[in-house]
Amino acid sequence: MLISALWGMSFPLVRIIVAEMSPVAMTAARGFIAAGALLLFLWVAGAAWAGFRQVWRHALVLGLMNGLVPNILNGMSLQRIESLPAALTQATTPLFIALLAAFFLREAALTRARLLGLALGLAGVAVILGPSALTGGATLEGVLLMLGVAFCYACATCYMRWARPDAGALMIVLQQISYAVPATLLALAIAGPGSFVAPPGIWAVLALTAIIASAIPLTIFVRTLRHATAGQASIVGYLQPLGAALAGAALLGEVPEWRVLAGGAVVLLGCWAIARRA
Repeated sequence: MLISALWGMSFPLVRIIVAEMSPVAMTAARGFIAAGALLLFLWVAGAAWAGFRQVWRHALVLGLMNGLVPNILNGMSLQRIESLPAALTQATTPLFIALLAAFFLREAALTRARLLGLALGLAGVAVILGPSALTGGATLEGVLLMLGVAFCYACATCYMRWARPDAGALMIVLQQISYAVPATLLALAIAGPGSFVAPPGIWAVLALTAIIASAIPLTIFVRTLRHATAGQASIVGYLQPLGAALAGAALLGEVPEWRVLAGGAVVLLGCWAIARRA
């Protein structure tokens, strides 16, 4: 529940950031700030730092699937759609996890109930899209980008379940650094040092996002995956839209349309159908 609330709050915060900073630059800064916060927190907690040889490859893979690509896509999506439809679309992650886990992890077969859940999830996304599913535009682009985020997170979750790397302090910090470095190089290549020029208030929001929506929940989630199945771990996404809706209303005055609420309910129903026996 705590993970869901923290990740849910990130949607409106990222919307605020990408209004002033590119998604690539945001990804770079978020990664470095989160790594710094994790270093401080884990140092104070007296965490062990041994095992670089055992975890660096896993950190690189997860940095790509759980950091670089989804964070950039997330920022691009939230330049186009509001917090709640973004969170509800990202809530399709369990649908992708179910497919990947069935074929690659052999954790749960695709039963009729789970196939029904997949169908419901896709139908819910179509309802969220509404007329833009046929006409295109920013809403369609935003939802498609967020579906890419959901797929990346599903890949990362299944990889963690397959590889079962030591989720110690070193790997968690390396994961942040492994996506912050290439994101920095990419931002500099695209727009130079000006990529990181933003008002002080934006940097404050960025620091808050990196700490409460990256460092803290990621540490809890990675450790949880050592003892839960991929399907069980995906349940954290159920309450994420609630956090996004409340934070979006409080920070940005967002009021969701009825079809977004209806579509989101169908998406969550599909996810529940998939995960109830995971």
